[in-house]
Parts: sequence; C-alpha cells; structure tokens
Amino acid sequence: KRIEASTRCNDGTLRALSHEVGSLELNGAPLALCLLLDAVPARSQSTDAVVEASLKQAQRIAKLGSWSWDMAADVHWWSDELYRMLQIDRAAESRPFERYRAMIHPADRAWIDEGAARIARGDAVEPRDVRVVLRDGTHRIFHSEGAATVDATGRVVQLHGTLQDVTEQRAAEAALRLTEMGYREAQRLAKIGNWE
Repeated sequence: KRIEASTRCNDGTLRALSHEVGSLELNGAPLALCLLLDAVPARSQSTDAVVEASLKQAQRIAKLGSWSWDMAADVHWWSDELYRMLQIDRAAESRPFERYRAMIHPADRAWIDEGAARIARGDAVEPRDVRVVLRDGTHRIFHSEGAATVDATGRVVQLHGTLQDVTEQRAAEAALRLTEMGYREAQRLAKIGNWE
C-alpha cells in the first residue's frame, strides 16, 4: 500500500513523501516493511515539451547554439539554434562539423583543428572567437567553447560545447575603442585633460 503525504522540514519548507507499507516473512515470522521515500513527481511529456521550448527560446534570444559528439557511437547532435545560426540544413548535412569547419576563416581553422584535437584528448581549451563566412556570404564572429566528458577510467567519451554569435558585441566594442581613441586625441590636440 502506498500513501502520499507531505511534511514540513525544520527550515519551514514542505517536502513530498511517499510511504509504502508491505509485509515480509523472515524465518516464518511475519514482519511489517515500511519505506519512507522522497516523492519525486513524475515529469509529464507536456512538462518536457515546455522545458524544451523554453530552452530553444533562450538559445534563440542569446544567439547561442550547443552541440555534442558521442565519440563511441560517432553521433553528432546540434541544437536547432546552431543549425539556424550557421545556415546549415539539418536534412542535407549528415556531418555538420565538416560543413562548419569549411565556413571558418582560414586563419582561425588551425586553432579549431588544434582545439578539437586537444579536447578529444581531454585537455582544457581556452574559449576563442572564430570568424565564419555563412552560406549567404555574411561574415559573423562566433565565440567558441568546448569541453570533454570522460568515463570512470578517464577515457574521453563525449565532446560538447557552444557557439555564440557575438558579431554585434565585437562591433560595438571596436566602435567604443575608436571613440575613446578619438576622445583622447581631441584632448591631446586641445592640450586639455580630465580626471576622475
């Protein structure tokens, strides 16, 4: 028999509990068996769909795509946003990383290759901006981060990471630097200064 209940903890929070009662016979003697468990509500498919939709929306707003590669099964997974940002057709590309690599500026491609090899060995790799030319000819800058998951023996079993479109952010940073340089030059020419 199962009884669902809740109890108030010392800190004032409510905790859902499941109390199961049964009988057990040990050496011919009947015994009562009681289990008291944390009741974890089952996630419904609708809850999973809401969570997935929220994640997709968050990635779209942040211009952030994620990816993973199961090395043992040689299976690549990319988020919908990553396909969208890179203008890659999911149905047409069975190996999206190769298509992405071909889009990378030649000066950044060696870093990506070296970083992928280092991550595959389980080494840490510093995040970096990568210049990309999209299928429609648009130039974009993506902030690339990646890492590895290792099993209990230390063997790398999965690579995963993110790409975030930072094109507008980098353009704004460059414009701010130019403005600051112009301001300093104007002060120098006018022989004035400022302090805080």
